[in-house]
Amino acid sequence: MNHTTSAALNQLESELSIFYGAIAVLLEECYATGSGMRMLGLTDEQWMARHNGSISVKDTSIGRMLPVWARYAYDGVVSAGYDLDDMNAFNDGPLERLRDLLDTLDTESAYFNECIAAARGFNEDAALGGLPDLVAKVIARWNLDMGQTLSPGELALLANMNERSVRNAMGPGGELKVTTNGGIDSAEALRWLSGRRGFVPTQYRNLDKTAQTLPDDLDAVELPTFVTSRLKAFWTPESASPQTFSMNYPDWIMAAARECDIPPDRLYAACRLPLDIDPRDCRSLAKVLRVEVVWFTHQVMTAMYPDQMDMLLNPSAWADDAPTPSTPLTSVTITLTDAMLANGYIDIPTSASSLFPEDCFGTRATGDTGAQVKLIFGANQADTDIRKKSEKTISPRKRFGAWLNSELGARAGDRIRIEKTGDRQYTLSHITS
Repeated sequence: MNHTTSAALNQLESELSIFYGAIAVLLEECYATGSGMRMLGLTDEQWMARHNGSISVKDTSIGRMLPVWARYAYDGVVSAGYDLDDMNAFNDGPLERLRDLLDTLDTESAYFNECIAAARGFNEDAALGGLPDLVAKVIARWNLDMGQTLSPGELALLANMNERSVRNAMGPGGELKVTTNGGIDSAEALRWLSGRRGFVPTQYRNLDKTAQTLPDDLDAVELPTFVTSRLKAFWTPESASPQTFSMNYPDWIMAAARECDIPPDRLYAACRLPLDIDPRDCRSLAKVLRVEVVWFTHQVMTAMYPDQMDMLLNPSAWADDAPTPSTPLTSVTITLTDAMLANGYIDIPTSASSLFPEDCFGTRATGDTGAQVKLIFGANQADTDIRKKSEKTISPRKRFGAWLNSELGARAGDRIRIEKTGDRQYTLSHITS
């Protein structure tokens, strides 16, 4: 999830807290004193003070799905472990409940508006309007992906342009072919959108439940799915001890909990959104998931503390006085860390992005790759694109574990110099500490 989407998610969570607060105000005034406060789980002091941030939405049925919807709506990514049914606003699921909530509290009733105004005390700085926009964009993309007819407004949302421009394209002699009912067929919409700069094609991230080759990266939305899928694959009743029955948790949770000595409630929490994994449990979890502990710990820590992990991996990129090159870069030197050596990555600060051609950058999403460049390292060479891992870090998608560890015997503190030596060609050299 990119920085812009993360900021949008924070605003969506704040806005949702206002709507929950509005329901609590209504209960407090129309049902019984203290009922709204109890619904939100607030103390008397918190209720009276309307403290910002007092209402947590992450554990609610709607709140825990906001990251999944935000990534789909704004990044065009279907997170691993989810499918289009999870995005469907018409299947009696959380998204439809969100639509119902917005319809209930966004009416012409002056009293409902007063409830919303009173609830803003719980988060005075939050803006409104993000949740309806999210729902509209999820529905627009879902209609496109499911082969439904789109309205001009939906097409405008997907193209990130105003509806008037879309309607102009639908007019006589325009670029869009219109159906008899005045809509746009999904195939025609996709053809037209593919040439629009503001359109992001839908990406599907997948997880192989038992694959030995692990994904390059998992985020806070996908980790619970990853944990769940592997626990089910390896600890179903066929492979579990017969003494695993529980009224509260599935058999596969009980079997895995016995093996790794993590209480079932903590293990079950690791399978659900929002991400809730105690870093101290990573070693035991890696054991029952049958994955390498360093890799899994890195995934968890990066998902939970992305900025802090990036600071550890790339301290120079976070320096306040990080230099901005005034002349075109021809090389960059990075310092290896234990994490880079363990995972085989070579992470580069984004301040060195100008070293590479603009078209070579891809994202973390599967399939979203850039044009390739050639990297020469020792007697090896590889063609790869450059991933934008975060706001502070870029990294070749190619891994260098064998070269760094087996061939060079590199250690943390050693440096790697990346020098442009030809058109779309770069040579990596090792500088010992």
